[in-house]
Amino acid sequence: MGLRDVPRGLLIEPFIGTAHKLPIDYKLYVFNGRVEATQVHVEREQGQR
Repeated sequence: MGLRDVPRGLLIEPFIGTAHKLPIDYKLYVFNGRVEATQVHVEREQGQR
């Protein structure tokens, strides 16, 4: 199955932060079925770190 076989769609997740603090954001970059890089965003309400 290639990427072109994945149906297009929109994913909406429930908000899990608090009123003044956003949750930690994890981004996993996958190439050839393996995670090759991980990016973690913290304290996004005060600017990216």
